[in-house]
Amino acid sequence: MSHATWAIVPAAGIGKRMQSDIPKQYLSLNGRPVLEYTVNTLLGNKNITGLVVALQQDDIYWPDIRIGSSKPVLLASGGKERADSVLNALAELNRYEQFDADRDWVMVHDAVRCCLRQGDIDRLVSA
Repeated sequence: MSHATWAIVPAAGIGKRMQSDIPKQYLSLNGRPVLEYTVNTLLGNKNITGLVVALQQDDIYWPDIRIGSSKPVLLASGGKERADSVLNALAELNRYEQFDADRDWVMVHDAVRCCLRQGDIDRLVSA
């Protein structure tokens, strides 16, 4: 019995503690938004089927994110708290016809933790 592995990226935070003009997931790192690196690293993994990004309703920065994959990228509404964003993303994924709620697995990864290594994702999925 095989299963697919999906990722959820909660990215609805506003970075209040950072006191920045823009949310921290959109701060520039080497010329591109941090979130772009996170999303593309996850999508670039052979074990990840697709992902859901939870965003603020009025997010004006997401359209500038360059996606370097043809894998599915779904969007969900962010919630008041991170757990609410994850729940909204799970609900969105559950509506997606390619998701099998009885078999597929879901991992959650923070939007601003962009220094993922493919080998670490591989080990997590295989474990």
